[in-house]
Formats: sequence, C-alpha cells, structure tokens
Amino acid sequence: MIGRRYSDLIPKHKARVRTAAETVLISPHLAHRYLEIAAMNEAPGFRADDAAKVERARQPWNALLGRGLFEAVIVAVGVFLALAVDEWRERSGERQLAAEARAALKSELLANREALLMRIRRTARLYEQTAARPDQVAQLVSERRNRPLQLNDAAWTMTIETGAIRWLEPDERAKVADVYAAHERMRDIVLEEMVRWTELAAFPATSTSTEAVESRDRAIRLWQAYALRTQMAECVSAGRHERALGANVTIPQVTDFCATRPAEEDPASIYREWKKLGWLSPEPSQVVAEPPAAR
Repeated sequence: MIGRRYSDLIPKHKARVRTAAETVLISPHLAHRYLEIAAMNEAPGFRADDAAKVERARQPWNALLGRGLFEAVIVAVGVFLALAVDEWRERSGERQLAAEARAALKSELLANREALLMRIRRTARLYEQTAARPDQVAQLVSERRNRPLQLNDAAWTMTIETGAIRWLEPDERAKVADVYAAHERMRDIVLEEMVRWTELAAFPATSTSTEAVESRDRAIRLWQAYALRTQMAECVSAGRHERALGANVTIPQVTDFCATRPAEEDPASIYREWKKLGWLSPEPSQVVAEPPAAR
C-alpha cells in the first residue's frame, strides 16, 4: 500500500480530493490518513496551512473550548487593566487639580485677610481722628485717608470654573464658600460707608457758622455709625477667613464677639483676644504682628 497513491485507495468519483479542507469533509480519521500518505508520496497541492487546518480538525471540541475560554480571559484581563490605568490617571489628575486649587485658595484667603485687617486699622484711626478733630474732616477726605476694601476672588472663580471644587473636602468646601459668599455683602456695606465719608468733604475748616458746624457734626456722626457697622462686618469677615484657614471657631461665636467691640479698636487687640480663645488659624498675620504706627 505504501507504493500506491491516495487516488488508488478511494473510489474514482472521490479521487478529486486533494486538499486538506476537502479531506476534512470526508472524516477526521481519513484526513489524518491523508496526511501520512501525502507526506510519503509528496502529494501535489498540499500546503503547510492545509496541514494546520487538518490538525485542528483532529482536536476534540473540549480542547477548542478551553482555548477559547483562555483567550477570552486574556482579553477580559487586558480590558480590566486598561480601565484601571485610565481610572488611576484620572484620579491622579483630580488630586493634582485639587492640590493646585487648595494652594491658590489659601494664598488668596491670606491676602484678603490682610486687606481686611489693614482696613479695620485704618477705619479705627479715622474714627478717633474725626472725633478728636471734627474741623479737619474735609482735609482727611482730600488726603484720601479712607479707601474702599479690595477683596480678590480670582482663585475662587478658577476653582469653580475648572470643577476643582468637587475634589475639595466637604467641610473645607463649605467654609471657603461661606467666606466668598460674604464678600458681596461686604462690598455693599463698605460702599455705603464710603458714600458717607465722601460727604464729609463739604465741611471745610473755614465753615465756622453754627449751622455749618451742626451739619458737619451730624454728618460725622452718621459716618461714624456706618463705620461702626463696617468695622463689625470686617471683623466677622476676618473670623470667617480664620475659620477657612483652620481655626476652630463658629460664625455665631465670631459675630457675638465682634458686636461688642468698639469701632476704634485696633485689629491687634482683637487678635490677642482671639488667641486667648483659641480662635486663630496656624497661619500668622503680618498686620497684627506689626505694631500700629503712631496716630
């Protein structure tokens, strides 16, 4: 049988079978036999990929199923790892964004706190000066001794627009939001006080008539009432900043404290009281650290 070709082993109407694919249609056993005979007789037209197809046809179905499951597991693991890497990158970006926002907010809060304390000191001096020398109020206005309060909110705006506010801690987010929500009210209060301050320019030192003096004193008292209101609002706002920077204090506590303070009190005195009460943040203030200049 070894000397005979495959075409001699099967009926004539099937002698045309020459490829592995056609052989598989006959039976796996016959395909295996065809491999052996083709190798011995160097059957024409039989390629290496045909041999691979025939060999796969001989494998049992459970082996094919096992291979398929293995490949599915490999794909699933690859997809899982890819998703895990993407999530890690996203989380890393979120942490970096939150860190940058936190640093910017801290710098802005410190700058705004210093601006508040400087204005509290300036208003306290003007309160004393207008009480001691009412005839000089027009000169104080012309010398621009009083100025509006400038509070920045660029870092806060950036934190909201970039979505970084979502990655701050809830308590931290609430305290910072409370500070900036009070800024608009502060601007309105200071604006009203500045309008009353500007009206003092209508009373120069040369106005000595009884009517002019009475009008001047009434305008001074009115400005002082607004100044007292402004001082309280700025004192509470300074407490809000301390709270946002880490101080252990509540807004009602700060409000009750500031409501009892005189308008001419220097912020250094306020901060000494807060230090005794444990209401200060770990961030020291340069304004209260420096002694006030001579008045």
